[in-house]
Amino acid sequence: MVSNLSFILPALNEEKFIGNAIDDINQICLNNSIDVEIIVVDSDSEDRTAEIAKSKINTIVINQPEKGYGNALKKGFEEETERIKCKTCY
Repeated sequence: MVSNLSFILPALNEEKFIGNAIDDINQICLNNSIDVEIIVVDSDSEDRTAEIAKSKINTIVINQPEKGYGNALKKGFEEETERIKCKTCY
C-alpha cells in the first residue's frame, strides 16, 4: 500500500472541473488509507480555479505565471514533498 502520494494538477481556467477532480482524488485516497497531497499548479487562471482548489482539503495551490502544461508540471515537481508523484489529466 502507498502511504505518501502527491498528485500534480496543472490548471488553467478549470473552475468547472477542478473541484470534482480534487474531491475524487481525496475520496479514492481516503477509501484506501493513502496519505495524499494534491498540488494544483494554476497558470494565472481568469476564473475561480485557484479559489475553488484552495477550499479543498489536502490541497496546495501554486501560481505559475508561465503558461504551458510542461511548465506547470515542472513547477509542481519542484514544490512537492518527498512522496511518490503522479501527474494527472482530468
